[in-house]
Amino acid sequence: RTQEVEDQIKKMGFSAFSVIDALQGAKRGFLILDIVLSLIGSIALAVSSLGIMNTMVMSILERTREIGIMKAIGGSDGDIRRIFLIEASAIGLFGGITGVILGWIVGRIINIGANIYIQQQGGTPGNLFSLPFWLIGAAIGFSIAISLIAGSYPAARAAKLDPIQALRHD
Repeated sequence: RTQEVEDQIKKMGFSAFSVIDALQGAKRGFLILDIVLSLIGSIALAVSSLGIMNTMVMSILERTREIGIMKAIGGSDGDIRRIFLIEASAIGLFGGITGVILGWIVGRIINIGANIYIQQQGGTPGNLFSLPFWLIGAAIGFSIAISLIAGSYPAARAAKLDPIQALRHD
């Protein structure tokens, strides 16, 4: 209804501006912000996945003799793979917990700063950020899943090592 009145005023040759126009501009701004933050998050996810994969590959290279010994005394490919996948999931678990804690701390700092500004402007302070338990669990679960995906190649590579070649490794 407001849009109809605004359109009629504009047809008469007058300039008109409504709250709906301001909301549409804000909506566009938030959409652009969402896209930019999604891109930054995607880049961070790719970098962290590569970091986990690199860490796991280096761990395999450093422990090649140990893998050879485990295989020589009867460790199966599945056992070796499981060891490295558990290690990758531990990296994901600790990374997810650290990320949630850092996110909570940053949210608190921003909330304090925003509330100081709101009070200076005569407004009522409030809690601008919340961290529900389901989101905490989903973030930690997601970090574990990404770590398992990133660690699956190095774990498979470790499982395929020939025990004789691994024992000869420096």
